[in-house]
Amino acid sequence: MQIDCLLLSEMATLAKEVRDKLKKGELKTKEIEGQKSVAFYKVVNQDDTSAGYVICKTCEAVYVHDSRKRGTSNMVHHKCAAKPQTSTNTLTSIVRQDPYRVPQDVKSKLTDACVNLCSLDMRPFDIVSGKGFHQVAQTLIDIGAKFGAVDAGAILPHRQTVCDRAKKQASIDKQKLSEAIQKALTVGDSESDGIEDIVDMIDYCKELVAYLKRTSAIASLKHTVNQECDVRWNSKVTMLESIQKQYQDIRELLKNRDQEHRLGGILQDQLTHLIDFLTLFKLAISELEGEHYPTFHMVLLWFFKLKKHCEPKFGDPPYMKSLRSPASALLDEKMWPNATHKIATFLHPKFKSLKMLVEEDRREVIKQVRELLPEEGIRLSHDGEGSNPVTEPMPATEQGDIADIDILDLGGKQHKNGIIRIKACTCTCVHTNCANIYTTSTTTKPSQKEALKTKLEDFTLHNPDVNKINILVAGQIGAGKSSFINTINSAFQGRITSRALVNSSAGDSRSFTQDLKGFTIRSGKQSLPFVFKDVMGLEPDQLAGSQIEDIINTVLGYVKDGYKFNEKQTLSFKDQHFNMDPTLSDQSSCLVYVIAADTVQFTDDKLIEKLKIIRQRISVEGIPQVVVMTKVDEACPLVKKDLRKIYSSKKIFEKMNLCSTKTGVPMSYIFPVKNYHDEIDTEDDVDVLILKAIEQIVQIANDRLEDAMEDKMKKMEDAMKNTHIQRH
Repeated sequence: MQIDCLLLSEMATLAKEVRDKLKKGELKTKEIEGQKSVAFYKVVNQDDTSAGYVICKTCEAVYVHDSRKRGTSNMVHHKCAAKPQTSTNTLTSIVRQDPYRVPQDVKSKLTDACVNLCSLDMRPFDIVSGKGFHQVAQTLIDIGAKFGAVDAGAILPHRQTVCDRAKKQASIDKQKLSEAIQKALTVGDSESDGIEDIVDMIDYCKELVAYLKRTSAIASLKHTVNQECDVRWNSKVTMLESIQKQYQDIRELLKNRDQEHRLGGILQDQLTHLIDFLTLFKLAISELEGEHYPTFHMVLLWFFKLKKHCEPKFGDPPYMKSLRSPASALLDEKMWPNATHKIATFLHPKFKSLKMLVEEDRREVIKQVRELLPEEGIRLSHDGEGSNPVTEPMPATEQGDIADIDILDLGGKQHKNGIIRIKACTCTCVHTNCANIYTTSTTTKPSQKEALKTKLEDFTLHNPDVNKINILVAGQIGAGKSSFINTINSAFQGRITSRALVNSSAGDSRSFTQDLKGFTIRSGKQSLPFVFKDVMGLEPDQLAGSQIEDIINTVLGYVKDGYKFNEKQTLSFKDQHFNMDPTLSDQSSCLVYVIAADTVQFTDDKLIEKLKIIRQRISVEGIPQVVVMTKVDEACPLVKKDLRKIYSSKKIFEKMNLCSTKTGVPMSYIFPVKNYHDEIDTEDDVDVLILKAIEQIVQIANDRLEDAMEDKMKKMEDAMKNTHIQRH
């Protein structure tokens, strides 16, 4: 008897240890396979090997179990105290039956409960087939099987408890997902060149520059190399550019010094890709940190420009793909424009249409602007329902000095008369085109303008087969193509002219010029031997603005004057304006791209692609292209104050450099000018700048005619030689 008590005591202690280990997770339970009894779980270790015990599902009684030595007699004879012995209608007895043998009336009762669920809680019928609902139902059944009939209200949690638990679970799942993504990214980077390679390359560049400076090897290079400054982000790009600019020279220098391994981690293609990517950020910083001009309206424009720049590009190497995505995420985190930035962009006349925003955001900006308008200053009224708002002007007594303030003239000193002025910047930058355009005196000498006019009036063509030079003027809508032609004519006439009609509506998204028309430039009553042809403006979209093929055909002389451009289709050879057999006189000897300096950095990439296609196609025919960069006075306060300083402005030089990078046109073929816009009289400074640009353009076009004549003479000589050979 004493021995039996000891055994029972040991079994009780052992059972308690097993249950404690199960609660701690050191052991776990598993369904017993191939056994008749379903009332017990098999207790197993973490590796699913048997722990040598079984446990009752209901009362948690523990028995030693070894299927190889012992049978199931202990489990068969086990009488569970928690298990009802008499009633056969309890929930426990029902759930232990085959589910297909559940009485029909019980199923019907459950169906009614589901109907009430959908009706009372306004839930869709599909909720009963959802995975989550099944889990809840099974949990409730398991609770009833273990604890018997209980009140649902006593065990169902409060909504706030569910909410708190959901947040906690979401946080846990988010952390797991973050770890999984980080692990996937780490694996991906280890298999291919990733962002770590970019960081390593920059470190190699730092070490290379430090070595060149430390050993005085830099003296053997044509140009210096720049070291990065920790407090100047742009210096990193400058350092990379200084290495790329003379990469081959540095390689030769290191090779002679037996130090070529220092370039081992600096791949030229990788370096070029990185510089191309970072250059736009460098320009954005330079634009947005301006001290002498307003920049608030530029934040929104630059944000969308940079976001598009960070989109994956076709053909990107792996390391660039891994760089663009984090850069885009950083833009969202560090540069996300707020409502004030959007309003500032809307208030700028050039960007008031807010095309970069979706319609809903545009309406919200306009709504916010309306709310900010002071009732005593500007009053908005409606003529009727759905009509456009009518703006009533401020009374003269309330205007004060506000009418004298230019919206762009911010950031400078306020003079006594209330007009805001801009402090002239002191930066200097010399460009090859600037030589002797203006005299060094404080005013432009009239003789300089007259000398340029006389030179162009006496201009003679190099090709006797051509009596005039055709120059096609193309460009983006609103860049100032027609105004450029009018400014040329005004410079020769000595008065403001408007032969080429222009649109004065700022921000208009449609081209005002619709037909091809040539304008012969006249000086007094004399017609000069060059014609400028105006065409419909280019647009980024495929089926908008003038078509690429129409521009190319116009340059090559296949399109006659008067042709009305069609945005949807190109000119057909059956059209009356199609020239079947163009001569050299019908062709354009030069193509002029007109690009606005104040918005060149925001030019759509699709439009640039159009210009590049046109450039490639006509270059095959030997037709040169130049860029006329208009609106320089709106791009730089220094130039706005004094046009004669156009070639000493760092801002204009950067614009020209960016324009050259985008279009592929050399810097020496880019001419910054100012068009006449709201002037009533001509100005010598404007005329000198425009006349100098025209002189260069017609000389370039004349060289093309001379080349064509030489090609013709060569063909004639070859034909004569062939004829002579055939005769003999």
